[in-house]
Amino acid sequence: YWAVLEDAAGGGTDVTYSVTIQEHNLSATHAVLSMGDTAATFDTGDLDVHPLDVLAGATYHIRLIAADSDFLDPVLYLVDPSSGALLAANDDEDAGGGNYNSFITYQPADDTTLWVVAGYARADFSAGTIEYTVRVE
Repeated sequence: YWAVLEDAAGGGTDVTYSVTIQEHNLSATHAVLSMGDTAATFDTGDLDVHPLDVLAGATYHIRLIAADSDFLDPVLYLVDPSSGALLAANDDEDAGGGNYNSFITYQPADDTTLWVVAGYARADFSAGTIEYTVRVE
């Protein structure tokens, strides 16, 4: 589920917000990831789903890296598409050290396809689309 916050009054100094909770059905939006770097972009309101084929017992290090941290604070999720289970999530790799990129380490029990879901806690779309990289090591 996702919370959607909208300005019900249309702006101005007196702002009234309405909050709705909506079910969000994920589906793959990008090609299957491979080891290494994959460049992508966010559009306004975007949530990107990158399939990743994994092998049982292997360790995967997955990073979501903003091209420009002034415009993007990325959030990374790892989801099992067969059950919808959230397997791992990370907002800031090291916020105290100023690294607002996201990082997950995961070791699957089975050979399967998982979804690497790229989102954001903060994004400034004033310049249009926002670039990011998914790194799989």
